[in-house]
Amino acid sequence: MRAVQVIGLGIFFSFVGFVILLVTSIMRGTVRVETGHATGLSAMAGGVIEALDKAKRDGKVRFVGFTGHKDPDIHLRMLSHEYSFDSCQMPLNVFDASFRSFEQRVLPELLRQRIAPIGMKSLCGSGDPVSKRAVSAADALRYAMSLPVVTTVSGIDSMRVLKQNVAIASGFKPMSRSEMERVRHRVAELAADGRFERYKTTAEHDGDEGRAQHGFPLQEELAG
Repeated sequence: MRAVQVIGLGIFFSFVGFVILLVTSIMRGTVRVETGHATGLSAMAGGVIEALDKAKRDGKVRFVGFTGHKDPDIHLRMLSHEYSFDSCQMPLNVFDASFRSFEQRVLPELLRQRIAPIGMKSLCGSGDPVSKRAVSAADALRYAMSLPVVTTVSGIDSMRVLKQNVAIASGFKPMSRSEMERVRHRVAELAADGRFERYKTTAEHDGDEGRAQHGFPLQEELAG
């Protein structure tokens, strides 16, 4: 199962992108997503939740979830409404455990509400901790996959990384609690300032909607 999850990441990323686009469009009040599952969907005056419920009733979508990487407080505010989300995606890695932690704060609430947790940024989104020898790819992935999640997302940018991740997943053995604690302790000092989790501390990874809300330049403006 774990090997299949890693091999299928390209499909998963496409699916996540579609869901994010769909929900963002619903929140804006219109949708024009040209796929077989959502075309011409529009939000009702009642609000986003009503739009999501109607989308499921009408067979436009099968599952509804939300994702984010900035701050556990944002996830917890979403979860405070106790809406029956099917899934929630968030950063879950060994560095997160010691800095503005989704693992410590959000994961227990997802389990309480029986919402499927999806872990992303298992190598902190860039792989920097591995390239800078702060942690091995095997330890980082095994830690993330040992958490109580339904799947772990790991970016793949080369055939070498694909083979590496498939090998780790194929031979996967969950870490014991003591193993996880040892790895957390080993990287805790490096994790404490968020240097490897810049998606939490900077606007580098923020989308244009969030940038506009806070008066930050859009990605297009930065590129130009």
